[in-house]
Amino acid sequence: TYTWQIQVETVNVDLMFTSINAWAGHADVSAVFDGTGTPYMRYREVGAGAWNDAADVRTEGTDIFATLTGLLPETEYEIMVANGDVTAEETFFTEQALQVENSDFDDWYQDGKAWMPGIDATPEHHIWDSANPGSAAFGIVPTTPTDDVAVVGEGKQAARLETKYAVIALAAGNIYTGDFGQIAGLGAKLTWGTPFSSRPLSLKGYYKYQPVTIDRVKPPYEAMKGQTDICQIQVFITDWDAPFTVNTSTGTFVDVENDQGIIAYGKLETSGSSDEYQSFTIPLEYRDLERKPKYIVISACASRYGDYFTGGVGSVLYVDEFELVYDGDVVKAPGVE
Repeated sequence: TYTWQIQVETVNVDLMFTSINAWAGHADVSAVFDGTGTPYMRYREVGAGAWNDAADVRTEGTDIFATLTGLLPETEYEIMVANGDVTAEETFFTEQALQVENSDFDDWYQDGKAWMPGIDATPEHHIWDSANPGSAAFGIVPTTPTDDVAVVGEGKQAARLETKYAVIALAAGNIYTGDFGQIAGLGAKLTWGTPFSSRPLSLKGYYKYQPVTIDRVKPPYEAMKGQTDICQIQVFITDWDAPFTVNTSTGTFVDVENDQGIIAYGKLETSGSSDEYQSFTIPLEYRDLERKPKYIVISACASRYGDYFTGGVGSVLYVDEFELVYDGDVVKAPGVE
């Protein structure tokens, strides 16, 4: 004969946390209560003395919501919700505030005729790539380092991206997190994305653009001939299972609007010309506030439609000092104003 002993833990359903979604610099928190009284929340670093009052506590029926801001990355916090004499407590860790290596574009090396962004070609440092490995075979190197920088200092460099004509096709100056694979027909196969697990709110940096008139076009962009060229800087946060394979010969590109693996996206596009560096901030629009990233794509190009062999030969884009931002205005759920 066996005797089963069951221990039942009583949970206070009158007040309890239901979700803590901790980012690097803020946390979205929800709880439930019995619908009476005026509940409040407090939080602090684990081991700290004084509690901080959550400034934005909202109730909807029996649900309680709050967004805690000004948190430190990779830090353990404790949070308390109280309603009268009833309290509940939980702890959580904030995420890392990761940066992408060599986002200041200071480090470069040469592989034959091709300039390559990074310290060396070892896998741990091969974060950024460009069209150079393909076009260098024709003596064309669209992406190069330059000492024309946004932030002056010893050893500082920036990336200079120029759209050129590489004998058989347009080669738009570009730089991206990923890897140039191989020449494919008149274009190339390459992979977009480097492993990444944080959730930034925006990308900031500096750019300078000197566009020319679009003089090389391919279907379906014939109507753009004679217009001023457009540059582009864009950011993808994704949970793809692997980097995305782009094939410019077959027109295989990321479907920005419909790709279900994209968690967040942002871009800057302009045809405006400038002789001096301009600062920029690209907010990331999150399509899901719960999913965790696996990859990040950051790309910049001197001709927005260069992947379609359309652009102005001689358009030049300078980019420098990219940085992912984790504090500031917090993101909102899709559709929430």
